[in-house]
Amino acid sequence: PNYSEKTKILIRAFRILFVSIIIAFIAFGLLTKFNKNWIYILGEIPTRHLNETYKACFILIIFYFINLPFSLISAGYSGFQRVFIEKIFVMINVVLNFISLLIVIKIKGDLSTFALFNGLITLFANCFKTIYFYFFILKKLATTTEKDDNNEECSAEMSYKNMLQTGSRFLLGGVAALVISGSDN
Repeated sequence: PNYSEKTKILIRAFRILFVSIIIAFIAFGLLTKFNKNWIYILGEIPTRHLNETYKACFILIIFYFINLPFSLISAGYSGFQRVFIEKIFVMINVVLNFISLLIVIKIKGDLSTFALFNGLITLFANCFKTIYFYFFILKKLATTTEKDDNNEECSAEMSYKNMLQTGSRFLLGGVAALVISGSDN
């Protein structure tokens, strides 16, 4: 696809992802409100660490929802053949998270402090990755690429229905692979 089709695909994918995030966030809120014992999904947690673990999980889940839309930026780097730049950002994020672990150890912080540092660093790295993508890839390509002036409807490849069907097929394929690998056949 050309430049305008790629940006249309990214915008449509963002809309789908945004609605999915809202639904998942509401489901998480309802789960937290009606069942406080969801934390035991993680396994046996000592009573003295239960509050800290609950707080850390809550922080990590909130930052997960906040950082989830930035996953489209990674797909954007891939779609515009700039994966190497995205991998540099991933490497910087890993190094910064390791440094945050060392800082938390130095200040004798707890698990929730590390979760907060980890979430903030990932958020700032994703914001920087998005800014770089916008100014140095999208803007640069917009000025060098001829844009289509025709306002045709999107092709069948870019429709919401096709995007959801393709995503559902990948999901079902992944679930089938997990079931098959989990069986003794």
